Parts: sequence; C-alpha cells; structure tokens
Amino acid sequence: MNLLLPSPNVPATPDEWLENRKCRRMSGEFRCCGACAIVGILVVFAVLFGGVWIAAKTGLVKTPSFFRGAFEMPEPTRVVYPRPEPPEMILSQLLNPDGTVSGQISERTLTGLLQYSLKQGNIDWIVSDRAQVVMDKEKGLEIFVPVKKDKQETAFRAWVLPRMIDDRLSLDVQEARVGTLPIPFLSSFEPMIQEKLNAALDGNKDVFRLTRFEVGDGYVNIAGTLIKSL
Repeated sequence: MNLLLPSPNVPATPDEWLENRKCRRMSGEFRCCGACAIVGILVVFAVLFGGVWIAAKTGLVKTPSFFRGAFEMPEPTRVVYPRPEPPEMILSQLLNPDGTVSGQISERTLTGLLQYSLKQGNIDWIVSDRAQVVMDKEKGLEIFVPVKKDKQETAFRAWVLPRMIDDRLSLDVQEARVGTLPIPFLSSFEPMIQEKLNAALDGNKDVFRLTRFEVGDGYVNIAGTLIKSL
C-alpha cells in the first residue's frame, strides 16, 4: 500500500504561507521585546549603581561595603595650627598712624578666623575646630572644612585664587571636592560666591576699604584704608 506524502517542494497554499509569515513575525517581535527589556533593566541597574557610587564618593551617606573603595577621607595639604585672635585685634595690629592698614596675615591667623566664623554659624555637622586655611603663592587659598553627620565623616576642600580687580576682591574657584567627589560646573557657582563676597565687603565699606590682597607662601599681604576708628 502506497501512502501519498506531500512533497517538500510543493509550495504552500496562500493561507498556509500567510500563517507561517505571521508566526515568524510574532516570534521576531517577541525576541525584540525581550532584548529591549533586558537592555532597559541593564540601564536602570547602571544608573542606580552610578548614583550609589557617586553618593559613596562624597562620604555623606552610608553605603554597602562593596562601595567603600569609592571614598577616601580627604586630608589638607598640610596641618595648620590656628592662632585664635579676634578680628578687631588683628586689624589693630595692622593699623598705621595715618589710618591706613597694611601688613601680613599668616595662615595660622586666617585659620583661627575661619574657625571663629564657623563657630559663630553654629552648624552642628561642621567640625569647626579642625577647619583650616593653607596659603600657596601659586594655587591661592586651600579651604578645608571637615564634616560629620550621622557618624559619617568627610570634608569639603577647595582651592580659591583671590585677585584684586578694579579695587574689588574677586575669587576664582580652581577646584572643589566633597569627599573624593569633584564638584562640577564650578564656574556656574562663581557669580553667586562673588555676589555674597561683594555684599560682605559693601556692608563694611564705611568701616574698612580693601585695596590689596596678595597671597604668598603661608601668608597674605593686605592693604586698605580704615574709614572709622576702632
């Protein structure tokens, strides 16, 4: 008895051809959707991983032990021991008989002033007694402020280059970091910093007018005019 089997070379009917094409298209769409889902999951994972890594670099938040390599406790260029002196005493030491002010302020004195100002601000998470200023003729001022919040310790560190432009003190922020994380877009912050500095200087212009601010290694040369007596 002979059985008649369909020949593989016999073309499918139009309905069968359409059905096969539909199945292949659905299978391809399924594979495409699966690949897109996998890519989406990987992107979300990468964003989350990057966010946690950035947070770990600041040292401000507690992260899993896997991310500990992202953070290293910042240290200042060198340790500066403060010389605590009230601002009025510092100014009186620089005062000349003719009413002008000139002389040097050491980084120890400026460190004492920084710590004094931070203590007056009374911000709990700033470790004011370890804050300091380092002066370098080429780099300018290194401002180092330790921070401790919820048992997490880190520090803010910035290099600022002060210059006198048109008889006004201008600050150029060269570099700033929180922990080991560089702060991006520093130039966008400079107008705000300059505005605050101008407001502080203008608020005291009836008492003292600054005409010179020149950074050396471990000191700053200043000069100005005292408008009102101490």
